[in-house]
Amino acid sequence: MKKIMDITKIHTWLTTQVANTLNINFDEVDAGIPFERYGLESADIVAIMADLEDWLGCEIDDPTLMYEYPTIAELSEHLAENYAV
Repeated sequence: MKKIMDITKIHTWLTTQVANTLNINFDEVDAGIPFERYGLESADIVAIMADLEDWLGCEIDDPTLMYEYPTIAELSEHLAENYAV
């Protein structure tokens, strides 16, 4: 399957979004820690997912992806494999 972009770019983008949302340093975000442990609220997740759609240039048909793939590492891999544009 053709990947939309390198998984590392997706990983970096998601890490940046979480860090910016929480006002913490990029280096403080661990890709293996579930989003819920960072204290992200539902509104934060909705905003990140909306920005993600814009960044990827495609519609994500499942707004619950951050719950189904609860870490940056898992979500990055899923997006790289399933959201080809």
